[in-house]
Amino acid sequence: MRPPTRESIVEAEIDDDPAVTIDDTVEMSDWAAVGPRAAPDEPRLTFIDGVQQIHARVFAEFDAGLWPTPGIVASCAAAAVAPWSSEPFRFTRIERRVILGAGHLPPSVTISSHSGEFTFEPLSAAGDDPAALDHKLNQLRADLELQVVHEAMDALPGVIVVDGRLPPVVSPSVVGLIKTPHRIELNGERHARVLASLERGQRTPLYKVQRSERTYYRWFVCLRTPGAWDIAQQGLAVLEMDDAAGIEQAIRVADYTAAQLCSYASSPARDARAPQNLLPVGRLEGWLRRRLGDSEHLRRRLGEALREMAA
Repeated sequence: MRPPTRESIVEAEIDDDPAVTIDDTVEMSDWAAVGPRAAPDEPRLTFIDGVQQIHARVFAEFDAGLWPTPGIVASCAAAAVAPWSSEPFRFTRIERRVILGAGHLPPSVTISSHSGEFTFEPLSAAGDDPAALDHKLNQLRADLELQVVHEAMDALPGVIVVDGRLPPVVSPSVVGLIKTPHRIELNGERHARVLASLERGQRTPLYKVQRSERTYYRWFVCLRTPGAWDIAQQGLAVLEMDDAAGIEQAIRVADYTAAQLCSYASSPARDARAPQNLLPVGRLEGWLRRRLGDSEHLRRRLGEALREMAA
């Protein structure tokens, strides 16, 4: 028996989609744990992530007798954190939106708070259910993160680690770090044995995945050696990198991330999502939430503003 886990691959399902193909021999034909290997001082790691908050769920009435249209008032933000820099937080972007469903465009809403004046600009979602609104907000945050990725690619040295799936960029310096994969392609006994055997700083061999029209490299990194009461795969994270750079460059990046990411792994005493929620990412999330403002205070001011608009 083992305690429940968060941010772990242990709850992932095997991806048996026949449209997804893998090549697990691109680095070595006989799978075995790789490393840990000494990493050079360069390149440095920069982390990118985003946050979002729904301050209020609202409804709009356009015609008497018809069902009201649902909406949300929300904020999202994205930025980069360079832990090696004296100015760690870079390229901050914030969006505040009123999103209505069913293709309706709402009016903007402006409020004043102790943090300043905020305007929530209008945006519409095609669907008319909460899932469509949440999807639109997720898409807005992903767009902000992608903008930050492009800025970081142009301005910062080293490897850029995006929290989540690999973004749609072709670059040898950008990797995606997936803390909680829902589906994984590896299902052979040799894969499972290597995954279960990994210790801190080790990684799996690279394998290539072709999904839809995109091909990319993937590998698992062990951020923390499992303890006596841990599931064997509990300390693993998945990384992705576009295959355009070639296998030699991908191996160099894989070795570097395996060696360096361990030093940023969180501990259970500090973060329930340890070790996958890396310390710089947790720090960035907290910094971005403070930039968004106190959600409860904003919700009260939004309620006042919306009542004035409806009067």
